[in-house]
Amino acid sequence: MKKKGQALVEFVLVFPIFLLIVTTIIELGSINYQRYKLEDNLDTVCEMYRKGNDLNDYLKANDLVADIKVNDDEVKIDVSKNVEIITPVLKVIYKNNYKIKTERIFYE
Repeated sequence: MKKKGQALVEFVLVFPIFLLIVTTIIELGSINYQRYKLEDNLDTVCEMYRKGNDLNDYLKANDLVADIKVNDDEVKIDVSKNVEIITPVLKVIYKNNYKIKTERIFYE
């Protein structure tokens, strides 16, 4: 009988740590995925800028914020996005969302 109680106590002590590790891995994977999506969105924004298309509708549809700076023949486009924390355990620890940002410089 003592062995069953010991296993239960060990499980109760180890499970929260295991849960925190798993949720952190899930969250980091989600952030990495969002970063790659942001890179893809930046490609689209740069292409639209080069063609002279209006960017506002695309930026609003994808919840993006863009900062475009033009110096002589150089164009720098910064695109950022707020990423919501999806795992409940980390929402308690980190109350704010992540902000991911990427930039591209090209010549006209």
